[in-house]
Amino acid sequence: YLTKHLPEVKIIPLSYSLLEPKQHLNFGYLLKEEIMSTNRRVAVIASGDLSHALTSDAPAGFSPEGKKFDETLIENLSSHNTTALLNLEPQICESAAECGRRSFLILLGILQRVNYKLKILSYEGPLGVGYLVAEFVLE
Repeated sequence: YLTKHLPEVKIIPLSYSLLEPKQHLNFGYLLKEEIMSTNRRVAVIASGDLSHALTSDAPAGFSPEGKKFDETLIENLSSHNTTALLNLEPQICESAAECGRRSFLILLGILQRVNYKLKILSYEGPLGVGYLVAEFVLE
C-alpha cells in the first residue's frame, strides 16, 4: 500500500522477539549503524498495539494498568525518555497486555542521538485496545 507508486522501493520486514527490552534497544542501534552506512533514503515504520486492557470488553479484559501504560508510553516517547520506557515495571506491561513496547524500543535505538519531535496524529482505544499513530519528525 505505502509503496505502490514506488516500484523500486525495497522493504525489509523485521519483528521484535521475546528477548529483554534492552536487547531491542541495542538491536535498533545496530540497525542505525547499517542505515547510516548507506547513502540511500530509509524510512522506518514501527508497529505494535499498546494496551489490550482498556475496557471490560478488551481482549485481555479490563486492567487499570492499561490506561496507565498507554499514557506512560506516550509521555516517554514525547519527552525522549528512553530510559523510563526501557525500565517500565514488568507488572505494568503484563497487566496492560501490551505488545508494542519492543517495537518502539527498536525504533528508539535507531533514533539514539537524533533530535526528533513526536507528532501525535491520533490515539484511540476502540474495542479496548490502544492505538497510537505518530510521526517522529527529525529536527
